[in-house]
Amino acid sequence: MKNTLQLRGKVRVRQYRDGLLIFEHSGPNIVTSVGKNTITEILKENVLLRPSHMAIGTDPTPPAESQIALVAEITTPARSATGIGVVLTNEITYSASFTNTSAGPLIVEEAGLFNAATGPVMYARWLSSTVTMAVNDILAFDWTLTVG
Repeated sequence: MKNTLQLRGKVRVRQYRDGLLIFEHSGPNIVTSVGKNTITEILKENVLLRPSHMAIGTDPTPPAESQIALVAEITTPARSATGIGVVLTNEITYSASFTNTSAGPLIVEEAGLFNAATGPVMYARWLSSTVTMAVNDILAFDWTLTVG
C-alpha cells in the first residue's frame, strides 16, 4: 500500500507604518517539490535542512512546485531568520519580519521559506498582491506548514 504525504502551506502577512497596521493578507502558497522531498529528511532528524529563514522578492511570476529560489530575491533587507511560534500535531508556524531601511519605497511581490541565510533549499513560495513598503515600514509574516 502506497501512502501519499500531503503538505500544504499558508501565509499571513501584515504591513505596519508608524506602528499602525495598514495592510493584512493571508492565503495559500505552493510547497515546492524540493520542499516536499526535504520533509523526508527532516523526519529523519536532519536539523541542517529545517526551515530557518524567509526572504522577499520583486517578481510576480506565478508559483510552481519546480521552483528552487525566488525569481528576484531582494538582498536588502537580507533573509530574515525565523522563529518557530506554534507547533501543533500537524502544523508548524514560522514567523519573521522585514523592515525597509532603504532610501525609498520597496515593492514586494513574492516571499520564500528557506533552510539557510543563503541558498540552497526553498520549501515554499508565496505570491502576493503588490505590497509597497515605504521607508521604515515593517512586513511581518506568519508561515504555517501543515502535514496531512
